[in-house]
Amino acid sequence: MKKVGAVSIFLFFSLLLVLLFSGCKMEQAEEPSYSSAMTDNILQAIVENNYLKFSQDFDDAMKKALPESKFNELSNQLNEKIGRYTNNKETILVQKKDNLYVVIYQAEYEKSKKVKITISFRETGGQPQVAGLYFDAPELR
Repeated sequence: MKKVGAVSIFLFFSLLLVLLFSGCKMEQAEEPSYSSAMTDNILQAIVENNYLKFSQDFDDAMKKALPESKFNELSNQLNEKIGRYTNNKETILVQKKDNLYVVIYQAEYEKSKKVKITISFRETGGQPQVAGLYFDAPELR
């Protein structure tokens, strides 16, 4: 299995488990005010290959699931397969269940104009943290 595929699948299943254990009945919602900026920070950190910046908003489970060694693999594969993030993304869908938001973006990269990014945020004590992250594009499959 390709390295990006393995990391993406792992992160996807982590997100899926969160959704299943949370009752999975999600409702459409407004995009949280922090979502776009936190997502841009993650995407830019991948371009910069900066793990500290990339993981600064992760919850403990995400930090454990995506240590720096896995981040380096992910960053290298994304930059190689789809190129650099062009700072252009559009919100496709936002869903919410209790304190969990799932936001789906379509982003443009140098080599792929349609990269689907699914990111989940969990609000704990009024503080949002990234609880899941998944990239999908034909070039990544």
